[in-house]
Amino acid sequence: MKRWHVESLAQLHGRTQPVVALAMAEDGVQIAAIAQRTLFVGLLGPSGFPAPLLPTEIITDTYGETIEVEVKRYWDETISRQLNAAHLLQWTPEGTALWVVGASGVVLYDVAGAILLSMPRKGRTGAIALTPEGDLVLGVGAQVVQLDAETGERRQQLSGHRTEDTDIVADSDLRGRPVTYPIYVTAVDVDRDGRILSASEDGTMRLWPGKGSTDAIVFDLAGGAVFDACFLDERRAIVALRLGPVFAVDLGTKERLWSVGESNFNSLMRAIALSKDRRFAAVARDGTGVSILDTRTGELVSSAPLPPGAASVASLCFTRDASRLLLGTNDGRVALYREGPEGQSV
Repeated sequence: MKRWHVESLAQLHGRTQPVVALAMAEDGVQIAAIAQRTLFVGLLGPSGFPAPLLPTEIITDTYGETIEVEVKRYWDETISRQLNAAHLLQWTPEGTALWVVGASGVVLYDVAGAILLSMPRKGRTGAIALTPEGDLVLGVGAQVVQLDAETGERRQQLSGHRTEDTDIVADSDLRGRPVTYPIYVTAVDVDRDGRILSASEDGTMRLWPGKGSTDAIVFDLAGGAVFDACFLDERRAIVALRLGPVFAVDLGTKERLWSVGESNFNSLMRAIALSKDRRFAAVARDGTGVSILDTRTGELVSSAPLPPGAASVASLCFTRDASRLLLGTNDGRVALYREGPEGQSV
């Protein structure tokens, strides 16, 4: 089995908290990251991050200017208290702008940090995807909402996931009492035919046929809260449970095609990423390195250790050709991995 090795490692401008999101543009060069309420945009060169590996080099744009956008400056005051939950990124297809998702809304920035559009939403915004036509699909609370990406106008709202509080202990307060939280949609994806896949903390996945239909095919995953779910192709989807296995599902028969990590019920899922062709899945659990799975069979084909000094993975992203892997750590660093011979010392 091959192993991936660290090729480059950079600290995000002195940040020490988790890199909660990573995203790569369609051009295969521009990368974006979020850490400590700050949006970073940078370039990925042929040999990794721009040398020398200084903290500011990872946030250099195409004109050589440093970008560091404090997200809270641009968010509507009504949702400013939720800014510490900015946690998702989505490049536009042209690679000229970024959707930044927080707990209660979405903001579109250009690569220079200027705000283009703001969409405050009621309810936790837990997932984002784009339709083939460029519409925005969000998981907002227990709903799936499709919006016009240029105006923010709602095109449709899909309901069905449970809305009551979970019985899952999410945290504890200062006195050690368990704290629960409202169920919300944790994953949305759209295939080339416009079908929408959604999954939730309620332990179900739903396949919405598209073309205005609001009747979903329901998959009871019988394993608890879903961390993420995506189409693999027109017949298959991959699902990662927050506590439990990663598995593939036949969308026609609802049968599990393969399952990995059946015994991992005490290890939180931290990150999952798919290669552009959806042939490989990178998976990381709490306190572990990364496992690379063949999505056709579930076979473990390679692995990547944690970067030196890191306690956990916070985010993952393949490069467009899947030859390298970007990994955000719990301590504000971004590592670039390459498969094969060991990379440079860090």
